[in-house]
Amino acid sequence: APNRSPYFKLLFHEMYGAFARQGVPVADVAAGSGGFSIEKFADADTYDFDDEARAFYAKSFAATRITTSRDAFCQRLLRTLGRETELIPCTAMASGRYFERMDGAGQTRDVIAINYQKFGANETWGTQVDPDAWRETIGSLANRLSRRHKIVFVAHSDAELALAREAFTHFPSVKPATIDEYGIFTQKIKSAVVSRIHAALPLAGVGVASVGIGTDTRLGTLQHLGLPTVPAQSATAEQLEAQVEELLTRFDVESDRLHAVREASIARYSQILCDLV
Repeated sequence: APNRSPYFKLLFHEMYGAFARQGVPVADVAAGSGGFSIEKFADADTYDFDDEARAFYAKSFAATRITTSRDAFCQRLLRTLGRETELIPCTAMASGRYFERMDGAGQTRDVIAINYQKFGANETWGTQVDPDAWRETIGSLANRLSRRHKIVFVAHSDAELALAREAFTHFPSVKPATIDEYGIFTQKIKSAVVSRIHAALPLAGVGVASVGIGTDTRLGTLQHLGLPTVPAQSATAEQLEAQVEELLTRFDVESDRLHAVREASIARYSQILCDLV
């Protein structure tokens, strides 16, 4: 829980409070939920915060002028705590503007990217995901898609890279070392299956729709963008393959839609921040 984490106390209390004390307006934008099991909380209207947690968030709210949410469950959680928020797509989509200006923009999109994590997410968060079964699901998916497409596994960390290379030896795996390397890599991708929302969000920012998989309510961030999502514990290779192929049949339409969402979101965040000063 954030109220028990020294890191979150430093961020939400000390840093916010230091700015607020100096008269600098603070906006907490694109807040998201995380660590809440899809099975238990995806459709929940309320969450039972204890008094310690409520006091923690009240202190944070006192130091901020405005909060926005990036997923509907987060919006409901914050409402339970007494703060109304506007639901706006995550700011990470804005990275697409930068990536599209980089060298390599405009090259042929011929890659289906797959992001592989042991449990189909950072954590199981109380869901029942068998790592062996999940590896078989992703392996089957990659094999099925490779009949028609070029497959590349993309990793967030050295551990993820080693995991993908060990499990799927006959497919290339990459870990971009810098933001620029990642940006150039996004220009090769035509769709993806990812378990990290911050793999899906930059792709959406360059107009590429992907399928999100996971175990917790963070998937709501992608659902708000209109992207397909599947709980890792129930995903099948056939289902994921069909969703990727469906996205590819309407690539241009989805690309235009996501670009429009990106620009509308940037405009809304700009207005919110301008209104603070």
